[in-house]
Amino acid sequence: MSFFVLGALCASWHFFQGDEQVFARIDAAMMQASQSAISTGLSLAGTLCLWMGFFEIAERSGAMQGLARIMSPLLRRLLPDVPVEHPAMSAISMNLAANMLGLDQAATPFGLRAMQELQQLNERAEVASRSQIMFLMLNCNALTLLPLSIFAYRAAAGAHDPALVFLPIVISSLLGLSWAIALTLFVQGQRIDRLLLGIALGVVAMMACLAWIDRQAAWSARLAHGSSLFGNALLLGLMVALLLSAQRRQVEVYDSFIVGAGRGLQTTLRLLPYLVGMWVALAVFRASGFFDLLLSLLQGALQWMHVSQRFVPALPVILMKPFSGGGARVLLLETLQRVGVDSFAGRVAAVVQGSTETIFYVVTVYLGSVGIRRGSYALSLGLFTEACGALLAVLVCYVVFPA
Repeated sequence: MSFFVLGALCASWHFFQGDEQVFARIDAAMMQASQSAISTGLSLAGTLCLWMGFFEIAERSGAMQGLARIMSPLLRRLLPDVPVEHPAMSAISMNLAANMLGLDQAATPFGLRAMQELQQLNERAEVASRSQIMFLMLNCNALTLLPLSIFAYRAAAGAHDPALVFLPIVISSLLGLSWAIALTLFVQGQRIDRLLLGIALGVVAMMACLAWIDRQAAWSARLAHGSSLFGNALLLGLMVALLLSAQRRQVEVYDSFIVGAGRGLQTTLRLLPYLVGMWVALAVFRASGFFDLLLSLLQGALQWMHVSQRFVPALPVILMKPFSGGGARVLLLETLQRVGVDSFAGRVAAVVQGSTETIFYVVTVYLGSVGIRRGSYALSLGLFTEACGALLAVLVCYVVFPA
């Protein structure tokens, strides 16, 4: 509702300033947004059916339980309200693994299945539980180890070294996720034990290792060349491994796939109303001019505080990313063309795009898939951690790419 109110106020101000077309632009934007939401939801249907079908095979073959056991020491501490052997742990494990490997097409179906399983443990069906909020924060600040799409965008824009931003993206992603976990634990009143502290030290060691690799030209070139091949081969290998495992355990593969695919289609139908509502609200927010006003105010504030302006051309990407992944992608490509793919602002825009998430999409889709209408503090916490993640990404770029 706040987007509509702010948009209406801003549109009224533009109208009294002589812009008589502002309301027509908003109406057109709302119609276009509703159609785009339906198109996006329907395009998601095929992916959901495919991966939920394979999820059902993995679950019946026991592969999901094995992955959950590997990640259970960490997940037990982050999600103390979820029993260790609960199916939600398996779905969460697969979701986190897909996010880390850059397999977005697989992460969303697993995440939706995880939310459905967590909803079974939720005592208040219309309010997000602590476990669901923690899981949302893990997705709103997902760790990215293979930012393949960013490499592709930079290569298309003519970058001499498309993988140059690999290290800053990984570092920013690690720092953002660590901060989000720590803040969520604090808000929920959970303590940080020795295992979590050990993982934090491991993150520091991994960052040092990545820094060493980034300084070795030969290693960096091999990483850039092999990352796309690795990701695609891993995706196919995962599917084949699941089929072979199910066959060995005498699981009815085709019947299992049909059951899971049917659940994917049902999930898609539940998502459509939530997508339409959020996309229309965002369209009003943008078409009214409020987004442009916010951008100009931020630029003025930075100038008043005498903050370095080198990253300012990347601000549209930073501001758009929480609202629309597609919109941020368009702004990223426009920024790379306008200021140069290897300019400082161009690199900042790429790092922010690769290390942050679309908060409104994640929260709306995941909570909407289980019918939760009150996300408690999930959205506000997600937006705050997103802002912190974007700030960390900018600071990392200042360190890695000095003037």
